[in-house]
Amino acid sequence: MGKLEEALPLYNRALAIQEKALGPDHTSVASTLVNLGILMSDMGKLEEALPLYNRALAIQEKALGPDHTSVASTLGNLGSLMSVMGKLEEALPLCNRALAIEEKALGPDHTSVADTLVNLGNLMRDMGKLEEALPLYNRALAIEEKALGPDHTSVAISLSNLGVLMRDMGKLDEAGAKLNRALMIQENALGLNHSYVAEALCEIGVLMRATNIEETRKRSQRIRSQACGVAARNVEERKVATYGDVHPHQLVPFGVEVYGGLGPAAVAFLKRTQRRFSGRRYLAEDAAEEDELTKRGTRRGTGEDERAGRRRFHGGGRGCWGSAGGKAVGGGGGPGLANGGE
Repeated sequence: MGKLEEALPLYNRALAIQEKALGPDHTSVASTLVNLGILMSDMGKLEEALPLYNRALAIQEKALGPDHTSVASTLGNLGSLMSVMGKLEEALPLCNRALAIEEKALGPDHTSVADTLVNLGNLMRDMGKLEEALPLYNRALAIEEKALGPDHTSVAISLSNLGVLMRDMGKLDEAGAKLNRALMIQENALGLNHSYVAEALCEIGVLMRATNIEETRKRSQRIRSQACGVAARNVEERKVATYGDVHPHQLVPFGVEVYGGLGPAAVAFLKRTQRRFSGRRYLAEDAAEEDELTKRGTRRGTGEDERAGRRRFHGGGRGCWGSAGGKAVGGGGGPGLANGGE
């Protein structure tokens, strides 16, 4: 911050001289205003930078015309500032206008066009429009590789942008290839101890964590799927052995058998239903257990479970116990068993 503070009075003095000697609407005044705006942005004084850019833009549009490349440059600076300030919707038309001016004045393959494409890509990513950011980054990279060569640091920056975007999109293998190539370019061009190298290493570290998390998630999903499959088969085999393969008990899905995710009153009702299907004698201890479950269900706000459950059960269909409160996993003919809470 010290050097920035030292630069501030120098720019202010230059601005005062130019305004007095050349007039307040000269293009040199506009250039100094832009430099002052950049300095204020670097110092974190974003609100102070905004009127400087706006005044510079007005001077340039009046003196040079609305389609001059200097106007495009100032539009780009203003758009970047708006983005940093969180005014993403206001930044978008500024960046789009800058791109249109540069493509018309400089051609579609100029490096200034690539810079504006990167700014637009960053903006799209900040807005959560990842799919729209991807072609912008890819086009910028192609321009830079052609104009500057495959080992230029600007190419490394575009590769890093692409890698981070692909990581955010879940394309982890592609992200790794981009980030590692960016790191190699920066190490060769800047040395092993440059801050850009450190940033590239950090991005690769984040990617490795994301890759590990994704692999762990997939492994956990496989284990759960296998475990649920084995448990479901065991339950169904036990049902067939106990009741036969055409008994009404076969209509009750696996989740009901183990009472997963149901309220106490609902469990009491299911136990009574299963006893009726199986012909098991209703014992005194069964009545006591059912009363206790029903009482607990009423205290916890689930006293309606038994009545609601009876209505759903008598509705028929292969998938009993549908509920609006969760994701259905029952049979295909009815609402299915929901993983709802109590």
